[in-house]
Amino acid sequence: QEFRRTSPGEIGTLTYPTRSTSSYVQELLGSLDRDAIAQRGLRLVLNYSFSAASLVMPSLVGDLGVEMIALNAFVDASPSLRGLDIAGALDETGRLVRAVGADLGAVIDNAAERVWLIDENGVPIPPETTLLLLVRELSESASEGALLVPVTETRMVEEVARGNGVVVR
Repeated sequence: QEFRRTSPGEIGTLTYPTRSTSSYVQELLGSLDRDAIAQRGLRLVLNYSFSAASLVMPSLVGDLGVEMIALNAFVDASPSLRGLDIAGALDETGRLVRAVGADLGAVIDNAAERVWLIDENGVPIPPETTLLLLVRELSESASEGALLVPVTETRMVEEVARGNGVVVR
């Protein structure tokens, strides 16, 4: 009973920005070398795991000229899908990567917050390696700044980022 109550007139209103998804996609595309990606002619296998990423990724990938094979590409938030069987998803996606001769495979969790990568041979790339690749790309493209990583991560993160003016915290 310590909190001050708010009257209905003080609550305000909810607003939903128009075209937020397309604005997000255009901002992201603006930060990429679209021509280099399109010239590469990538073939990608993407397991959406029934996540909301399936609503955004097709327009992003299409504008990049990437051929994409999609798995579980619709939104389904039922409770039975919240616990993703990552080993099963990686195996299924890896088999499809090999079958279609894709350059890369990816599995996105149901919340569209985590990603696991699979190489061209259908072998999952360890999450630590994925993090180091991301740190390398970020530290090479930024002239200064800070990267925040969990304390449980390997100290190799600092070594990869060293020398580029990026501080790891």
